[in-house]
Amino acid sequence: MSASPTTIGPDESLERARERMTAAKIRHLPVVEAHRLVGILSDLDLAGYRGRLGETRADVAMTPDPVTIGAEDSIESAARRMLHRRVHALPVVDGEQLIGMLSVTDILEDYVRASRSRS
Repeated sequence: MSASPTTIGPDESLERARERMTAAKIRHLPVVEAHRLVGILSDLDLAGYRGRLGETRADVAMTPDPVTIGAEDSIESAARRMLHRRVHALPVVDGEQLIGMLSVTDILEDYVRASRSRS
């Protein structure tokens, strides 16, 4: 899990979202309002707004009420949820407050670490 993830507000532009994704080298960006998770943007969400990123707000392109996972949930539970819901990242929440992001890359890295320790 990436703690303290990069976020964006719902009223900020998709251009700003793209800039933050590029700078942080991420493909998923939680949308947060008043410390509460309200949506998520992916790099694929931005594709439909090319040429209009500067004039389009994040809340227009975001997926509202994203699939989430709690900090106490297992990595296996997260992987199953990702597979079932066909998503590549899950916001990690405590109630409605975002505390981290878990991506497919995080799960693969965990798998590789576990595999090495068994060898």
